[in-house]
Amino acid sequence: MTNAPGLTEIDDQAAYAAAVQTAVSAAAAYYGEGDSPLDDDAFDRLVRGIAAYEQAHPEHVLPDSPTGKVAGGAVIGAPLIDKLVAAGLTMTEPGATAPGPATSAEEPSADLPLAGLSVVVTGAMSGPLADLSRNEMNELVERAGGKASSSVSARTSFLVAGDKAGSKRAKAEKLGVEIKTPEEFAALVADHLL
Repeated sequence: MTNAPGLTEIDDQAAYAAAVQTAVSAAAAYYGEGDSPLDDDAFDRLVRGIAAYEQAHPEHVLPDSPTGKVAGGAVIGAPLIDKLVAAGLTMTEPGATAPGPATSAEEPSADLPLAGLSVVVTGAMSGPLADLSRNEMNELVERAGGKASSSVSARTSFLVAGDKAGSKRAKAEKLGVEIKTPEEFAALVADHLL
């Protein structure tokens, strides 16, 4: 492992470009091979130095800078996404229902059967739900006023457990979370089945 330059060593555009390249290479080695030429402290010092230089010289920021990987990618891609949406591209997963018109952020209507409940669905569904995909099951939960969740926790209202429910069923049992069969759940939300 080698040490990264300190904050004061990135004082011009060439040093900045070299530091970005070093950080990108180190990150690629770490995530690709699991072995970076920089230890964690050195990498952190290097990225802090890059960030300090970029703050002082925003006109020099390189697109592959490690400081912009999360937000930078979204901001850079935003104009392209706008063009694709304007051309008619939808950002909906195949088989999923496109979102309807925007609604208020109010709590779901209290007359919905799952109003205020957090529901996890796992395993192979049967009965009236046998043909529904996981996305369609989650949409059904939301149409019925509930919140679809992917993991069981103490805040889970109940688990819909089909065949081969596995570890989610075991966790629900351990936490004392109510477990419903697909048929029981179908009866509960019958008015919201399409």
